[in-house]
Amino acid sequence: MKRTPALLAFATLIAASLPLHAQPKLHRATEERPLVITKSAQVPGSLLFATTQAYGTFILHTAGATETTSIQCEGIPGISGVETLASLTTDLEGRAQVATRRILTHFRQAVELDGKRVEILIEQNLTRESRGTLTGNNPDGSLFPGTATFDQYILLSLDGRVLANREPLHVVATDVTSWPPVGSTFTLTKATDFYDVAALESEDPEPVATLDACAIAVREPVEVPEG
Repeated sequence: MKRTPALLAFATLIAASLPLHAQPKLHRATEERPLVITKSAQVPGSLLFATTQAYGTFILHTAGATETTSIQCEGIPGISGVETLASLTTDLEGRAQVATRRILTHFRQAVELDGKRVEILIEQNLTRESRGTLTGNNPDGSLFPGTATFDQYILLSLDGRVLANREPLHVVATDVTSWPPVGSTFTLTKATDFYDVAALESEDPEPVATLDACAIAVREPVEVPEG
């Protein structure tokens, strides 16, 4: 997957939009903080981006319909950005852990639906916090190999119709050996419903779509120039 100037500009714009107190310094790769981190001590306080590919199945719900329609997502290209808090802690089992916050999710592609081309756009819902952790698999003080989890809120646009999830979309990768987790795949742990944004706060809204299965493969690190 090519690292285009537009992709880098988009990542830089998103990072710059964060509140000043929440802006870790963007950086070029250095010996002290490489583009792909493999040392636990270098993970806290980082803000890193990577290209991704999404695979999954969205089930569409139509009122009165006897059958459902599904959209298959096969390798939709995208980009992800994650910041880590500055401190390294331990969990109750003595394993190293660092808190994370996803600041960028962006996927876009046209797919076939009922004989016509429909654009799918998946973006971070910036009105909700999408947080997670990176936890070492062993109680030896290291984050690697580790398990990364995220509870994520996204906006799903289907041919211009904007949907959002009320319950967090929970994904897990258990084979993390670097940060960003290049080569790892995050999988959805349970189906997640999506609703019209306008009806999101209603007492009992009807789901418009369900993300039934999802896998997100992390492909390559993206270097963002210092501002």
